Amino acid sequence: MKLGQQRDTLLNKMKCRQEAGIQYAEWVETFKNYINVNKLTRGMVLELIERIEVHNDGSVSIYYKFANPYES
Repeated sequence: MKLGQQRDTLLNKMKCRQEAGIQYAEWVETFKNYINVNKLTRGMVLELIERIEVHNDGSVSIYYKFANPYES
């Protein structure tokens, strides 16, 4: 790989990491609103959860609107 291509690849990776950091910071700020909550409200569910799936075996999958941007 030529140096120019390597540079472009590294710059692209840096940009992606910066964007992930911004998304993570936004998630943290949103989540801070719910740290000491004793009761789940409809508003909280609408803000934090994308969807909930109940499977035939009775298990539940919860898909949050915010995912860890550092996991691949």
